[in-house]
Amino acid sequence: MLNGLNRFLRIWKCFHLCDFLADGTHFSPTSSENGKFKYITSKNIKEYGFDFSNLTYINQTSHSKIYNRCPVKYGDILYIKDGATAGVAMINNLKEEFYLLSSVALIIPNPRIVIIPNLKKYLNFKMIKNNILTKCVNKINTRTYS
Repeated sequence: MLNGLNRFLRIWKCFHLCDFLADGTHFSPTSSENGKFKYITSKNIKEYGFDFSNLTYINQTSHSKIYNRCPVKYGDILYIKDGATAGVAMINNLKEEFYLLSSVALIIPNPRIVIIPNLKKYLNFKMIKNNILTKCVNKINTRTYS
């Protein structure tokens, strides 16, 4: 009973701290070295911001079908939720729409409660990151990307 109550309270806190929480799409469209919309995966997410050294793109048709599921905006938090680099958080500094793969979660904190840069720092704090990953070790898909 107590474990159920504790879990409920943690979920309740999360929903009140966030206005929106979702992962990227689970559909992997055809990507290429050219295109209109950036195709962001966990390999592009770093604590300091984006790494575009291995960036690919998708076309307008693919983007239009899936963007509304995970509508990333400037200032939102992107969090790697699985894979070899799980646990990294960054603040989106792009003012354009892009495509987000399922290995990355979109966190839109409630600005009346949360100071976004502080949440990013908190999520990247080594002790917190290790705690989150340890508790999720059986649930996280630790696939690697080449």
